[in-house]
Amino acid sequence: VARGTDCNDAIAGVHPGALEVCNDSDDDCDGEVDDGAKVTRYADVDNDGWGAGPALMSCPSTPGTSHLATDCDDTNPAMHPGQFRCSTGGQGTEYEMCGVDGGFLKGTCFNNGPCRRQPNGLGVCL
Repeated sequence: VARGTDCNDAIAGVHPGALEVCNDSDDDCDGEVDDGAKVTRYADVDNDGWGAGPALMSCPSTPGTSHLATDCDDTNPAMHPGQFRCSTGGQGTEYEMCGVDGGFLKGTCFNNGPCRRQPNGLGVCL
């Protein structure tokens, strides 16, 4: 039996005043789908838990997204804030560390030791 403003009598959890959840449906019958349930996320192409690029509005559990927006290299899952790579291709003493702001900080290996490129693209100071 249709009752006033209930937008879907077939589903008991869908009615005016219901909690809106992120499910591509209008759970509270206000004419808006997932209103208030979506959050700011960032594309996480390499699936390392760190995103990059412009903000997106999506469900918190949307695959391929992250709440973090500071991935320095979203093509390499090993490179994210706190990790570093050799800035001269693994032949010199300088490195670039991924900072918490998504940019790179330049540095030199201790005692001018060599920076060696690792198979995963990261560097190690010897």
